[in-house]
Formats: sequence, C-alpha cells, structure tokens
Amino acid sequence: MRPADRDILPISVCDLMRELPSRDGQTVALVGRYSYRSNGRWVAQQGCPVPPGDPAPPPALWVVENPGEAPKAPDVFEFVATELDKKLAEVQAHTALGKFRFGVPDFDRWALIYGKVELRKGDDARQYAANLIIRSNAMIIFLPRP
Repeated sequence: MRPADRDILPISVCDLMRELPSRDGQTVALVGRYSYRSNGRWVAQQGCPVPPGDPAPPPALWVVENPGEAPKAPDVFEFVATELDKKLAEVQAHTALGKFRFGVPDFDRWALIYGKVELRKGDDARQYAANLIIRSNAMIIFLPRP
C-alpha cells in the first residue's frame, strides 16, 4: 500500500449534508464547528446551500461516543493537509465560533472528527440530521484557531 492510499480525505458538514442519505453507515472525517454544552455535543456548519422550500434538516450532527459501534482509526491516521486546510477555510467562511462572556473559548472549537454517520429518524431528525458515532474523544482532533 502506497502512503497516498492511506490518506483520509476530510469533508465539511455541508458536503456531508448534500450526500446525507447515501452516507448513512459510512465512516467520515468531518470538519466543522465542534460545540460542547452541558446537554451534549455536536458538530455543525452554517451557510450550507439549501434549495428553496426544502425542509432539509439543519446542518448539524449529534456526537455520540459508542466504542462498540464506531469505526476504529486506521493504523496510519494521515490526512491530506491541503484538503483539510481547504475544508476548514470553507467552514470558517460562513461559520463563527461562539463568544462566551465567562472567558473560556473551549465550548466551540474547529475540529476534525472521525466517526460513522447514522441518520436520525422522525422528530429526532428535526434538530440534528444524523449522529456521528465516535469510539472516544481521541477521534476529535482540535484544529488551530486562525
């Protein structure tokens, strides 16, 4: 296997939303704004194009830790740096990190998250289009702030 064969191509939340039904059950390396609050955590992106009148779910995935269901990281966990930079720039162009009065900016961060997409159904899909199943917090790679 050549090194290029092992490289993981990151995708943005908007990219995933355009292909969501066909990505159900697939493993992805997702770039977006990772948000952590007392009620849970999610990855999202703002400014995703939606056809007029389309009742598409919001561009957000609920992050769920489940070692038994989540994909294992590859032995060689390498990303195509130029693609990662490009996807992060796309996300940052329309998405802002939250500003918190209490001075800790860690509740919203840029991240790349490796996990499995699992579509949500019914009322569960109204707030989050899908779950992103991860093995552990080690599958969340925080990216530098600009």
